[in-house]
Amino acid sequence: MPAPAQLSRAESIYAATYTLKDRLDIAGLRSLPESTAALRPRYLAARRALERALAIDSALLPDTIDRRALTVMRGTLALTDTPQPPGGAAPVDATRCRYDARAIADTDSLATRLYDCYGAAAHAVRVDGQSLEPLTVLGLLVFATDSANRRRPFA
Repeated sequence: MPAPAQLSRAESIYAATYTLKDRLDIAGLRSLPESTAALRPRYLAARRALERALAIDSALLPDTIDRRALTVMRGTLALTDTPQPPGGAAPVDATRCRYDARAIADTDSLATRLYDCYGAAAHAVRVDGQSLEPLTVLGLLVFATDSANRRRPFA
């Protein structure tokens, strides 16, 4: 296969791989273990295919723009060199949000507690009797027809 055709194939695999990576990251951030478990094997398989597709001899590419594209894709892959561990994001531990000064041993335990509490609060935004995430609430603002409806989620 000529190098330009290989690069075109690599670009398509790159786009598909990073779409899966974004979906996997979002599932992990939303603490959706079923989605994370379903997406992880697909992402890892796509990532392996991308690694193989990027094994192009850049000297065979006809112009500097193609060589630069190849360099950027390889660099991006190197930045995400370590896929997330198989378990995905840890579940939110709301019990850690109860303040106990004796339980805070160091700044790492304080940071962990803050992240747990923020995660618990982010998953507990109540709007019209439903528990919604902050991004969902912001997305609903687009459909609010008047100022009272736009203010309701923040009351």
